[in-house]
Amino acid sequence: MPNALIYILLFTVFSCTSCQQDTEKTALISPLEENASLSVVENKQKINNGLKRGDLLRVEVQNLRLREHQQLEAKVLRHLPEGSELYFMGEVSADSVTVKLRGKKYYAPFYRVKTALGYLGWVHAAAVKKQDPDLKGS
Repeated sequence: MPNALIYILLFTVFSCTSCQQDTEKTALISPLEENASLSVVENKQKINNGLKRGDLLRVEVQNLRLREHQQLEAKVLRHLPEGSELYFMGEVSADSVTVKLRGKKYYAPFYRVKTALGYLGWVHAAAVKKQDPDLKGS
């Protein structure tokens, strides 16, 4: 009987800890954390996009797909209208892919983002642009 209580206590402690970690992952993060960089493999040049976790991004195309994973084949969670504001979550996909946007081909990774309504997902980096916080909503 005492062993059963110990197991129940340990299970409860570990369950609460993992819930707290999930909550911390989805919370909006300070823009002072975690730099990320955009690496263009095609031209073998590294472009420092200057993004930090929490930076504000603006959707530059109509009906941008917010995806569950960092792949073009991943499930689409939402369609985001042009001008939507997103928050960069500090994660960049390891692989880049080519997409065609407004008649031009772009080779870039995916960014993990959070929408203003709290949805988390991945968007192609070529479809968003860093927004100056002073210009928010313009």
